[in-house]
Amino acid sequence: MKAVRQISTWWNSEQIQILNQFGLTVKEGFNNIFIEENELYFKLEPYFKKWDVYNVRGFDYSKEERLNSKYCVIQGWNEGGYPQSENDNGYKKLTYNLDNYCPICGIGFKQKDAFRLKNIPKHLMFGLHWTFGELFFNVDVYKKIFEPLDIKCCDVKLYKSDKVIDSIIQLVLPEIEETVNLSDYVAETCSICRRTKYHPMVQGFFPEHKNPLPHIYKTKEYFGSGAQADKKIIISGTLRDILIKEKIMKYYWFIPCQ
Repeated sequence: MKAVRQISTWWNSEQIQILNQFGLTVKEGFNNIFIEENELYFKLEPYFKKWDVYNVRGFDYSKEERLNSKYCVIQGWNEGGYPQSENDNGYKKLTYNLDNYCPICGIGFKQKDAFRLKNIPKHLMFGLHWTFGELFFNVDVYKKIFEPLDIKCCDVKLYKSDKVIDSIIQLVLPEIEETVNLSDYVAETCSICRRTKYHPMVQGFFPEHKNPLPHIYKTKEYFGSGAQADKKIIISGTLRDILIKEKIMKYYWFIPCQ
């Protein structure tokens, strides 16, 4: 595992000249550069702070680290569009019970009805924009892989007809009650509801639960920024390997737990 910094800004000729002195090449105008968090980065960090660039810390995991982990966070999927109705965020009232929901931080929604889709995605597995804690699968994939493991599912509907889509299901993911140590994460406490969520980007290896639930589940903690809040999805290495072998998911969509 390596920590990597993404540095982004509108580079000018003076900044480029300084970067060239450190062996970095960048074109004038808006561009991204990626620097491993090592001695070179820390030499350049004072310049980045002075220039007020966009500086975000990410992590690069080896294939072996991803595939040898007993549990992983699912961090990637095919995109299946937006939940409907989209324009006025009407999907929230349609899909969720909002009695305990805070519109400022996004914490507290609870699903009460099926998600509605404008079109039927052709992917065997996908996620939706704005809803990072839910997974959708082709029904044949569900019957072959998930149903034998007693993993529940629920319907998905077409908007506006409300007709059930017979080729797609949503997985019903249980939520674990056990907390994990997130001391490395930036915590944000809502000024209105006083509940806490954490920065969404995984910081290194995600902490493993001592008593994980079977197969696939959600964290107790919320993650997000602004008005967005979701729970991380944890999957066992056994189920991960099946999904990769069946070419339903890709190995680099998983972040290892430790």
